[in-house]
Amino acid sequence: MKRLVVALAALSLAAPVGAGAAPAGCPMTTVVLNGIVAASPGVDFSLPYGLLVDVTSANAAGHAYLKAPQPVTVIVFPSTAVSGDGAHTIAAFNWSDGVRVAARVCGSKLAHRATPVLNATRVTAAPRHP
Repeated sequence: MKRLVVALAALSLAAPVGAGAAPAGCPMTTVVLNGIVAASPGVDFSLPYGLLVDVTSANAAGHAYLKAPQPVTVIVFPSTAVSGDGAHTIAAFNWSDGVRVAARVCGSKLAHRATPVLNATRVTAAPRHP
């Protein structure tokens, strides 16, 4: 009984695994999505933030996101590198701006055209010209 209590205590103190955490030994793959900002974040948002993107093209690893229901949600964290039109915050992004998102995902999570949640490592936006 004492061992059971110690084991449960050890489990309760273990660090939780985040949504983007990869299993040990899983090869990471870079997913690159190109698209359009579907909803402007505005100035009153908090990080992490779910940026909505209508995907128009992707690299081979991100091809399943083209067929996924649009818009696709990409999670932007404080550690995400953000740039666009001279600004370094997603508050400067406007609806219909062009956007490129790079994210690292465990390769096995992309099997069978799956579309796991993307935690962005880099987001770059540019205003669309009429």
